Amino acid sequence: MSTLTHRVLKFLRELFVIFIGVLLALAGENYVQSRNTKTLEKGYLNSLLSELDESLFVALDDQDRLHMLDSAAWTLVNLAQGVHNTPLDSSRYQNPCELLSYINSIIEPDIYKSVYEDLKVTGNFQTISNQSLRQRIIKHYERALYEEKWCKEIRDNLAPPYKSWAIDILTAGEYFGEESCDRRRVMKSLNNQDVLNNLKKVRVVAVENGLYLQGRIESTRSLMKLINDELKGL
Repeated sequence: MSTLTHRVLKFLRELFVIFIGVLLALAGENYVQSRNTKTLEKGYLNSLLSELDESLFVALDDQDRLHMLDSAAWTLVNLAQGVHNTPLDSSRYQNPCELLSYINSIIEPDIYKSVYEDLKVTGNFQTISNQSLRQRIIKHYERALYEEKWCKEIRDNLAPPYKSWAIDILTAGEYFGEESCDRRRVMKSLNNQDVLNNLKKVRVVAVENGLYLQGRIESTRSLMKLINDELKGL
């Protein structure tokens, strides 16, 4: 073998070693990057689960309050019209002041969304590798935020008149539960047609809010299941 051929082979061997070294380095870098991305993805998904769980807890509590709001309005209408069937127990039936306090329970939706906002602002939505899940998350929060805006408009437009109306009927002590109310005076105030119309509007608000809220609860539970399933596969 000539000296030239030997040098060429030596050069090719060195070049091959360098090439393999570069490939290994790139593979190692890609592995580390992929592992970091997976870690980030798991972190976001777990944070979303916690956020959704908090929102679900609040939504279920709001659902109970909406039921009481609707029941209170219904009972007050029945009291005013002399109808003695009521969805509330007899002790509350005898206490129109307490029923009036429920009328002030216009729901203020409380949607936890800091993780979602972080994903949007940082552009880290792409770290969620499952495109279908990513779109599902976006759809859920967009719908929830729309409902939040809708409920806020209802609260801002309707809650003040209801609260003012309750304050007009009750004394300060009655309103804040510091003294028992004059049942006869309160019952007399309920015999006003405008008051009855307001009570019926309260029921409409409660039903409409309840429908939106039930949809959000179902959507939250469904999304939490999808995220849990995704985490099991990561």
